Amino acid sequence: MIDLLERALRHARTLLLLSLMALTACGPGSGGTGTGPLMAFNFSGSVGGGSVGGADPGAFLALNLRIEDGQVELVADELLAFKGEWSEPGTDFVVRVPGSAVLRGETRTAVLRLEFDRTPHASSAVTLTITSADQPREVLLDPVTLARVGQTSQLRP
Repeated sequence: MIDLLERALRHARTLLLLSLMALTACGPGSGGTGTGPLMAFNFSGSVGGGSVGGADPGAFLALNLRIEDGQVELVADELLAFKGEWSEPGTDFVVRVPGSAVLRGETRTAVLRLEFDRTPHASSAVTLTITSADQPREVLLDPVTLARVGQTSQLRP
């Protein structure tokens, strides 16, 4: 009986060691990419329609921002959508995302400016603005602050 328990304990230790080795095998210098799991996080809120270029000022729009798998997507009901590629913020926690915006059915090149209150992974809120890439003074979405929704999720590539 003791022999059986010792053998089971040895197997459990071996499995634990193999599991730990598998977790570290994805790090830099071990032949892996070093990127680890991808992160996804969401922010949401609402804004008066007057904050979106040419929208009905009396309307309220729900805004949802999703940052996932290197992509940034913002949707303001069916009136405005933005999509661009994510880049890590500087020391000021600001990210400028070039991409395309669809405003009332018209596609335009635009820049989404995201200002986090700390690192994006730890931030409880983000303030964002969308401007035209061709005419930076043309604001497509006035500054609006969105709150984090849920927890950061880990995704497998």
